[in-house]
Amino acid sequence: MRTLVLSVIFGLPMLFVFHWGLDIWQRDRTNVSGRLLAALYAGFGLQLFALYALQALPLADAATLVHWGFVPIRTVTGLLGLRLYLHLVNWPKSVKSQRLVFLLAIPVLILV
Repeated sequence: MRTLVLSVIFGLPMLFVFHWGLDIWQRDRTNVSGRLLAALYAGFGLQLFALYALQALPLADAATLVHWGFVPIRTVTGLLGLRLYLHLVNWPKSVKSQRLVFLLAIPVLILV
């Protein structure tokens, strides 16, 4: 019964988030901001899946799941959000300034 309740609690929002991401991606596949937003929605869906797995699996597996599953997904989702923000404000206008995106990602990667 607990697995069914968890599947409904996490499964329905996960399906909605993945559907929204696919809908945005299918509207215009050549638009960079649309692709970044679709990837961001996919990251949110994967975060929901990681939370579901964290709740459904035994407590002994929680540390491994958080270290190898949840933290990388959150890191990549945060970096995708940062990249989308920088794309929407037209901040990296040259190839040289795109290195700043990687410089902003270094503290996040060090924390991981």
